[in-house]
Amino acid sequence: SDNANQISYAIRGELKEDTGERQEAIAKLDETARAELFITPACKGYISGVTGSIDALDKAEASLISKIEEFMEKNL
Repeated sequence: SDNANQISYAIRGELKEDTGERQEAIAKLDETARAELFITPACKGYISGVTGSIDALDKAEASLISKIEEFMEKNL
């Protein structure tokens, strides 16, 4: 995303409800945000409920290249 607010909404931490005296936080990935998420299979080891993609890094690379090329075309 080109909007930092959308990125911080898509990847964030939330406090668990009713955890007693000591509050605990969990990581959240929100795919409804207006930001592209590229989730690798290893992410499932850290954040429950997500599904990773084998080609996530390839897709991220292609997206970054596209954004850089678009920027260069507009600004040169």
